[in-house]
Amino acid sequence: MNSEYRILIKETREIKGGTCIPMCIPACFRPDKSSFFIGEINNFKNLYFNKRLNNYGTCRFDILVDDTEANALISLCEYEVYIYKVTSTGDVLVWSGEQRRRTGSLVENHDDWCTIYCYDWFYALKDRYTAESVIYRDLDTEFNLTYYGTDSNAIGTVAWTNPNYIQIDDTSSPSYIDFGGSEKVTHYLSASDFRFSIPTDETIKGIEVIVTLDNDKGISSHYAKDTTVKIVKGGVISTTNLGNNIDQPVIITNVTYGGNNNLWGETFTPADINSDSFGVVLSYTGYGSIINVHYVKIRVYYGTGNIVEVTDAGAIAWDLIEASQLKSNGDFGITEGTIATTQDRTRTYNNQNIMEAIINLSDVINGFDFEITNDKVFNVYTVKGTDLTDSLILEYGRNLQTVSIDEDFTEPCNNAIVLGEVIDETELTRVDRPDTTTQAKYKLREMVLSADNVIDEDTLNEKGDAMLYKYKEPLIKVTFEVIRGMVDITQFSLGDLIRLIIKKGCYNIDSTYRIFEWTVDHESDNTEKLSLILGELGI
Repeated sequence: MNSEYRILIKETREIKGGTCIPMCIPACFRPDKSSFFIGEINNFKNLYFNKRLNNYGTCRFDILVDDTEANALISLCEYEVYIYKVTSTGDVLVWSGEQRRRTGSLVENHDDWCTIYCYDWFYALKDRYTAESVIYRDLDTEFNLTYYGTDSNAIGTVAWTNPNYIQIDDTSSPSYIDFGGSEKVTHYLSASDFRFSIPTDETIKGIEVIVTLDNDKGISSHYAKDTTVKIVKGGVISTTNLGNNIDQPVIITNVTYGGNNNLWGETFTPADINSDSFGVVLSYTGYGSIINVHYVKIRVYYGTGNIVEVTDAGAIAWDLIEASQLKSNGDFGITEGTIATTQDRTRTYNNQNIMEAIINLSDVINGFDFEITNDKVFNVYTVKGTDLTDSLILEYGRNLQTVSIDEDFTEPCNNAIVLGEVIDETELTRVDRPDTTTQAKYKLREMVLSADNVIDEDTLNEKGDAMLYKYKEPLIKVTFEVIRGMVDITQFSLGDLIRLIIKKGCYNIDSTYRIFEWTVDHESDNTEKLSLILGELGI
């Protein structure tokens, strides 16, 4: 039994009764967790688990083949694994994920062990794909002023003065109505002939009406309310009313109705929008006020294909996860956390693997860092991590022992070749990103990256630059055995900056490094080894 870690098992689905292996939940757990876990594996060895920045982590441990209680808690892709580190102040959750694989070998008259392999929550997205086609970009828009303003007595009792003035794009000469000393309802102020020219093969996604007006009222009890705002299609007034029936602002304001995904209860073709009979009608109910409508504009949103109007890279990543979880039986329980504003991207996915898509969004210059926490929360950061260089100093001979250093330059790259989408039947989009400084130092070293879902040249350039940052200089991997009680995985997180000091023979290291991966490995003798993969700050 490993006394430093606890392995608890939870069902993926909600527990609604049935046979469960009883267990005692320690006081450090939240009370609402007691009904979630179905058991604890009490006899295990060779515990190994790791996490990687902007990628998935793994875990494995061995249990006895004849341990019936432990094996009852093994069910691949159905039961979840939670690893807690036992500390003096309570148990700390350090890793969680799904059971994915079990291997074992049997030898007669021998204590036989099997190995359980687990993967964290990000790896679950390896089993998910986008729709056949989904496009992340802004919708195309056309924004026009009415060319024809008229009064229509189809409603109300008061006619508009100078209705044609709404055709003029200024605020000096409005169309208006003076309501006087009793409540009245206005005629329709009709705006049409917007002279749109939407291409005939496009799909209309939304319509937005912008009315520039002000409400000139002498005292606060006077009012002018937007009681009716309806779209006009083919000269026919629709039944959907987006009027808010609220008093209008006293200063000149753009009042907006509809939006990028609002079709006002109708379906529209480009021909409907381009027609001079397409428009909007407005009617107000008022008392004491003078309502001044300066001009009326309409913005039409359109596009071809399955367009999702999300363009920030981090928001695209979350939308990919969320859309996948909305499928039947698709909810992994991953929730939205902090999604930092990152970089605008345009992406088209055709049956794209979601895990790969998120990694590709991250692995570019000006990309983002991300994580799915042990509590299944998806977070996006511009840069993840905290500067711990003053508080966490790893020094050989002080808190490190039996250090191994791997300076890896087996895959150098100082000319990144990035291949994007096919631009005709045979030719791929290609960009080359050279780093002449390291070429002079190390000679020409080329590497090819496939980005088959990208055609935008700026994005391909950024992917090439990311390759250069990562591979133009040697990576360093430091593996060391923990001196008990001095360093453990609760003291740092992925992305943190730490100070590393190793002065021994040919090694004269005293630098700041970023943590890209950590691994905890308990061997058969229960000796804990903590391994870090560190990189330069620019990587």
